[in-house]
Amino acid sequence: MNSILVTIFLMIAGLKGFSQSISKLNSNYGFKEYKLESLYKQEYGNKERDYDGSDVVSIENQVDYINDIPIEKIKLFFLSDSLVRIVVFIDENQSKKLSDALIASFGKETKYKSDWDIKEGSKKPYFNKYIWIANKFTLVLYESRYPTSFWDKPRRGTISLTYELKDYEKRLERMKHSKYSSNDF
Repeated sequence: MNSILVTIFLMIAGLKGFSQSISKLNSNYGFKEYKLESLYKQEYGNKERDYDGSDVVSIENQVDYINDIPIEKIKLFFLSDSLVRIVVFIDENQSKKLSDALIASFGKETKYKSDWDIKEGSKKPYFNKYIWIANKFTLVLYESRYPTSFWDKPRRGTISLTYELKDYEKRLERMKHSKYSSNDF
């Protein structure tokens, strides 16, 4: 009987800790001063068309940190001048430190995907995805590496944090289908 009560208590305490961590993520609603659904500002820089149809601004000249973890660059993705996706690129050597910082700040990830156990001689990059699901958006820590056996010299991997509205794909499709609007006339 006591073990059942202890188990129930631990489950409730775990859920409460999880919800508090996700609520912190919800209240951030983006990365630093870049908040999802905020409007494009000229001070961000010039927009360029991305392959998927969104407008993207690359911010590379500013030195910024996540605590003591250096940021390489930030990409802001806009649909109809509304910020719908933020990608923060981190030096690949900071992977462990970054994942520890995320877990300390927002709790354990909600989902995890990986194909890290790649076969010898494969040409494709392999990845880990740690996913935190907030109310209106997801936060993904994405790590990718290239197999060293295939390349002549070691290739860099990619470490990025992606903040993305849950309905990003739907918004993108709507934008593609609504090529013309009443504003065109």
